[in-house]
Amino acid sequence: MCGHVHIQETIKSILNQTYKEFTLIIFDDCSPQDPTQYIHEIIRNDSRVIYYRSKKRLGMCKASQTVLNMSCVDTEYFAWISDHDVYNILWLERLMALMIQNNNAAVAYPFIEGIDNDGKNNDRKSTVYDNSQESIYNRLNSFSRLGAGSGNIIYGLFRYAIIKKIGGWPTLITPDVILLYEVNCFGSINQCPEYLIKRRDQKERVGSGVNLVLRQINGIYPNNRPLYSYFNYKIVNCIYLLYHIPLILDGKKIYRYKYALCASYLYMKGLYVPKIKNTIRTLQRIEQQ
Repeated sequence: MCGHVHIQETIKSILNQTYKEFTLIIFDDCSPQDPTQYIHEIIRNDSRVIYYRSKKRLGMCKASQTVLNMSCVDTEYFAWISDHDVYNILWLERLMALMIQNNNAAVAYPFIEGIDNDGKNNDRKSTVYDNSQESIYNRLNSFSRLGAGSGNIIYGLFRYAIIKKIGGWPTLITPDVILLYEVNCFGSINQCPEYLIKRRDQKERVGSGVNLVLRQINGIYPNNRPLYSYFNYKIVNCIYLLYHIPLILDGKKIYRYKYALCASYLYMKGLYVPKIKNTIRTLQRIEQQ
């Protein structure tokens, strides 16, 4: 929880959803601005809200895993909610309808609008990606070419059984990307063609000049960094996919390792091939001048 300035607006937008049958778990990862008093007022008026304030800082990945583990075992759908974004009142209803319509869907997410700290629209672009008609290999392949955009999909609505089996956010740099690679092994990513989330670019993040990797390191490992976090995160993530996917998939071992090898290869290919192509295009432009 770091979007304390906007948390009231975010909570209000969730509680005002047209679909009412849900539980909102608010996990406070030792935020410096303690919102306990405000949230307790909400709890007194709405039994759907559960609040827990951690005794020590866990970091964004472990905090996300904790929220997942706090959910009831009979949960069917699950979503992580950002503490500073604004959700259209139809957000949950539309995404649930899309998940029910497609039994193969692992996650459904909508178009997003970008807003600034004051709630005014900015030039942030929505992710446009749907692989609902593709096979596992084609899903992994097309996702590897997506580039930016995982941060919008990760705040979609997931099938709880799938996300629980995966284990939630891995404690790695770019955890949303790695999680979605694994999600693609279980089902498809479906996009609802409606603008249902306003994603906020916070002042402390925009133009801060802080490297993305360094910012994630600070957010993921608030206490002691594990040894693997000092190595190249791309290599670490590649090894993680190769190791972890066979553990979570069912079926014959040969198929589990085939998809693990495929995912790790396409992950590295997706990172480096676009850069190589851009370098070639740059060199070609220089030669033409």
